[in-house]
Amino acid sequence: MNLPISIANEIIAAYPQDSCPPNAIPQTLGCNPAQASSGALYKTAAAYYGDTVFIANRRLTCQTWASNNIPAYCYRFNALPNGQTIANGVRHFVEVAFVFDSVLGLGYNPNPFASRPPSYAALAKFMSDSWVSFVVDQDPNSFRAAAPVYVNSSLGNVSIPSWPRYDNAMPLDFVFDANSTSYVEPDTYRKAGIDLINSLSVLYRR
Repeated sequence: MNLPISIANEIIAAYPQDSCPPNAIPQTLGCNPAQASSGALYKTAAAYYGDTVFIANRRLTCQTWASNNIPAYCYRFNALPNGQTIANGVRHFVEVAFVFDSVLGLGYNPNPFASRPPSYAALAKFMSDSWVSFVVDQDPNSFRAAAPVYVNSSLGNVSIPSWPRYDNAMPLDFVFDANSTSYVEPDTYRKAGIDLINSLSVLYRR
């Protein structure tokens, strides 16, 4: 996409050359720079590209639904399945096996859960329960009615917070994680860049 120079400069300012998450991704690399073969700006470019294609759209959708009093529950998936590389990070679609609790890996090659700790299977069960609850009751937390304090026993009976409804006054999303307990985070990471992208919907043909 050819952006006007003035806007391109704004994008560059909103996505500084920072090697640390969440300004640069994948988070699986931590603050380590990308491999030399990927280029010095790989992680910064990955953040910008991911925002233009997925994250900015997702955040704007959550904001729009919430502003119209439509219940919205937004999330970020942060578990690296088997077969995915640390350099590529947690990519689009890899959470689907978890949503369908497909721990046997049917239809996958390799099995996303192979050689992963029990916390990955526990995360799949939790995500599947959440999705079914939302489909049935429009609330991903409704399955907790019998046991409001949900725990992940594979992590030592660690309690998992409820998935909050999106609120523009205090935007939060839910992070599904298998390396630690799943948690709630402010949906404000890379705010300057994402706000800029969403203000340019015409240029991004959305």
